[in-house]
Amino acid sequence: MPVNRLFLISALASSLAACGGGGDAGLPNNPALTLSGTAAVGLAVANAPLKVKCQGGNGAATTGSDGSYIVKLASGSLPCAIAVQLPADGGKLHSVVAGTGASAVANVTPLTELLAARVARKDMAAFFDGYDAAAAKLLTPAALKNAQVEVTSLLTGTVDTSKLKDFVADPLKAATPANPAGGDAHDKLLDQLRAKLSKEKFKEMVTLLASGKPLPDPAPGPFQPVLEVQPSAISLGMGSTRYLLAAINYPDGIAYIRQPVSWSVVEVDGGKVDAISGLYTAPMKPGTYHVRATRDDFPAVVKLATVTVNYFQTLELDSLSGIDKPQNSVVRDATAWAALWSQHKKATGPTTPVPPPVVDFAKDMVVAVFRGSSAWGCDGISITSATQTAAKLTVEYQLTTAPAGMACPAVVTAPAHIVTVPKSATPVEFVLKP
Repeated sequence: MPVNRLFLISALASSLAACGGGGDAGLPNNPALTLSGTAAVGLAVANAPLKVKCQGGNGAATTGSDGSYIVKLASGSLPCAIAVQLPADGGKLHSVVAGTGASAVANVTPLTELLAARVARKDMAAFFDGYDAAAAKLLTPAALKNAQVEVTSLLTGTVDTSKLKDFVADPLKAATPANPAGGDAHDKLLDQLRAKLSKEKFKEMVTLLASGKPLPDPAPGPFQPVLEVQPSAISLGMGSTRYLLAAINYPDGIAYIRQPVSWSVVEVDGGKVDAISGLYTAPMKPGTYHVRATRDDFPAVVKLATVTVNYFQTLELDSLSGIDKPQNSVVRDATAWAALWSQHKKATGPTTPVPPPVVDFAKDMVVAVFRGSSAWGCDGISITSATQTAAKLTVEYQLTTAPAGMACPAVVTAPAHIVTVPKSATPVEFVLKP
């Protein structure tokens, strides 16, 4: 950070009192009050005259090469006003400090100039020059805190000062010509302020704050695109389907014909998804896969949904079964399977019966769930997991419907999901999940 990056504020004709820098020579051994801090504008305000005015005592000093100062007053107490003269152009910056005790930290920066102007409700040069008991009464901790909130609001859209707890007292290490990269986060925030506010705009802000008038509503910050995937994690059986949903925000005044989100599967063997609707079909291979949602209007904004595919295989996922009452079934032999399949297809099959899918009952068995009759075309049922323990096989399933806002036809359905799982002689427990 070269020397010419000093924050030129010649329009701020204000007083600042700062003392210290360069040791304690000539200072009282038992001071009633000690003030210390750093004067900076994104670069240290070095070797600058600084003055302090407190209740019952005043002081003066010169800032060090790093902008730091120490003022020790033989008499006096908080609150205090501080002014420092900027060597670059002769302008001044101010700060104020409140509270109680025998010591306090009071940095002097463009941010404290804005804060002090709001607390004083008048030109800071005049406030400092005429500092008295009446002026001191304005400097309360609550007043400084409220002023910082107002300054933060005024700077919204210019710089974000919300991470600074206290403009006046937060630690501040300033960059110097000898160490231009040595400034801390507080100092870098002052750099941002200098870069984004011209001298004229800074002067306008100081004048507005000093006037005591209500501040304008904060300027809106840049639009931040949001994308969320719902659900973010799901468990499905092999070959099962599930709609994935995206929730996004929109820039003001922008309208889209469709939601600007595209869907894709990350893994080559991870199943398939409709790029527009988000309808995902799990692969015929168990494992963990990921579905990617991408904002078309902000392609860098991406979210993933994690899909766990369970070890079972879908034989039939039908919307119109001949079994029109809710029913859960377990089939362990070919005869029972033929009977269940015939019942399932009795209302919908063609004149020539459709033979049941081939199942090797030597190693597999059939598990099926039937929703029963429904009046809506988007209603469905889906087995989501099958877990085998020594005591039982647990089959979890869900009743599904269309996402909110999707039009569904009023048509009679009887959804069914029929799967195979590894053969087991243990009891089977069906669990309806929300």
